[in-house]
Amino acid sequence: MKKIKKKNRKSMQHRPDRTPEPVLSPSDRELYADIADVDFGYAYDPSREIDAQRWLALDEATRIFAVAQHHMRAAQPWGKSLRMHAMAHTAAENQLTKDYAPSVDAMRRLRSGGLTRHQAIHAIASETMDIMHDAVHSERDVDMDAELEARLRVLTAEAWLATAQ
Repeated sequence: MKKIKKKNRKSMQHRPDRTPEPVLSPSDRELYADIADVDFGYAYDPSREIDAQRWLALDEATRIFAVAQHHMRAAQPWGKSLRMHAMAHTAAENQLTKDYAPSVDAMRRLRSGGLTRHQAIHAIASETMDIMHDAVHSERDVDMDAELEARLRVLTAEAWLATAQ
């Protein structure tokens, strides 16, 4: 069995103590260069609870664009790819707005552990993206729902913050 290395989660870490210097990759620039002033019908802000009904009424692409727009306007770091960052945020927000219990419980635990809502979104998104990566690159069948539930059940603020060290 091929061993899958755990990815460093620094790219999903929102570190307010560092001055962000976000730069669009060439492929992101093509997609997102002109979205700063577009009205997507939803002003996304990861620091606030989102209106589940309004969020779920948007199509997936619009959700992703709204997340990307927020990060561009706020000049918040997004790692190597704004597109991947926005997709990860969207996956976590979708889980929360659809009341996926493991994500809802993890959000509550992460927030009570001292993370901001935005950091907690990153923590949940990191686990989700790691499992997706494992499923694509593993030689074994990956039960993504079971894996995500197991990882989210034990996810703590302290453990997640330690991954950035």
